[in-house]
Amino acid sequence: VVTEAPPVLQTDRADVSQQLQSTQLTDLPEAGMRNFQNVFIVIPGFSPPASEHSEAGNPQGALGFNVNGASYNNNATRLDGALDLYPWLPEIVAYVPSADAVQTVNVVTASFDAEQGMAGGSVVNVSIKSGTNQFHGAAWEFNAVSALKARNYFYYGATNPKNIINQFGANFGGPIKKNKLFFFANWEVTDKRANVSA
Repeated sequence: VVTEAPPVLQTDRADVSQQLQSTQLTDLPEAGMRNFQNVFIVIPGFSPPASEHSEAGNPQGALGFNVNGASYNNNATRLDGALDLYPWLPEIVAYVPSADAVQTVNVVTASFDAEQGMAGGSVVNVSIKSGTNQFHGAAWEFNAVSALKARNYFYYGATNPKNIINQFGANFGGPIKKNKLFFFANWEVTDKRANVSA
């Protein structure tokens, strides 16, 4: 039985946007390391997000993407309203929060409002979780091991090159003063071991 109603026509603003919730960011399968930018592949107009630059030049693991044919330099990302800009490499962001620390991601891809300036491709607005009147916490570990992956058909080696990724962390939030003041803390570590052969 299909019970979904048709979407309500948006009459209060002209922008074309998509809202991603925290459950989508943490539950949808992602390729490689967990990064909220991986989920952009489900939004119309996005090229598949891809890793940009070396790990030394991009230690945060930010991804680059094109939107509606515009250059990847034309995207703007805001973290709780502040511009998340990496001045030396403007096509990537300076800080990528943990997927488990993100509450919502609003992605505007066309007909920007005046508040969404400094962009021609997309404007990504990231909201971080905050504490509530109840204490909530979580702990996680995600593991990817190259020995368990199928061998690429075009790779000539007998086994996959070593590529082991462990991401683990925890978060915790709650009240400091009920209905007035809250806290939220998040911690995450990524351990990557890989070898590359010519």
